[in-house]
Amino acid sequence: MTTSFIAMRLLLLSLLLTTSALAQPSDDTRAENESQINAVLDEVVALARAGDAEALAPHLACFGPDRTFFPCDLAAEPERVTMLMKQTVDTFGDDTPYVPDAYRMEREGNEELHLFQVKIRRPAQPTLAYLTFIEADGRFLFGEIAGTRAAFSSEMDAGDPAEARVKRRMEELLRLAGAGLFADAAPYIGCYAEENGSYHVWPCTYDTDADRARVDGFLNRLQTLIQTAGPTGYGFEHYGTDTESEGTWHILEVGFLKDGTPGGETGTVYAAFMEIDGQFRLGDLDSE
Repeated sequence: MTTSFIAMRLLLLSLLLTTSALAQPSDDTRAENESQINAVLDEVVALARAGDAEALAPHLACFGPDRTFFPCDLAAEPERVTMLMKQTVDTFGDDTPYVPDAYRMEREGNEELHLFQVKIRRPAQPTLAYLTFIEADGRFLFGEIAGTRAAFSSEMDAGDPAEARVKRRMEELLRLAGAGLFADAAPYIGCYAEENGSYHVWPCTYDTDADRARVDGFLNRLQTLIQTAGPTGYGFEHYGTDTESEGTWHILEVGFLKDGTPGGETGTVYAAFMEIDGQFRLGDLDSE
């Protein structure tokens, strides 16, 4: 039986939007469900990226007229398999890293849906994707990418180790500095004022002379470094922390090629970040 992929989209979206809350599983069951769904997701993404529709099909959910779900068959449902393969590649890209972020169960009638939120770390625009999985014949099947939206930096950072967050922030600053987008980078830099022996800190803006001067000072240096080294001519060498009176500094040692030649001489920069309002902001930049 061949089913219109448009009809399938409408069905799954209606299921997602009209579901009622379901008592969530125990911690052990939840962990097992998440592990199995994550394994299915990894397989679906890998097969879609490889363009292997035949191997992908059995991991996808197709449905009959009585709304029962079963693994797809490429010969019977070529449009649906092709549609989901394209949708997966369009959403996840060819090699973009992604991280499962949240999971819950919902119910529509007698059917249980497993809803998965995934962080996709697109360089230009981090994205949250909302996926549905369905349990059929004792296994989880991929049902739909029900939607995506742009993610805020705080959403992408939540729950990740400090070192990973600091490295991503440095990558963002280098990308923005290289592109000359100093105003966009301003919130990623920390501004401060000392008063009576205590520090007041805040995310910089590009709206005041003092904040703008601080932002320009850091970004001009980073722009020179990345333009000389090239977009891939740097590497993270060491991460550590140091606690001072104003708080804990997260220090990233970064090596840059001095002339952009692979294997050539490198210089070292120490970028110090502090967590301000839940996000890491650049607070100091030293070089050897």
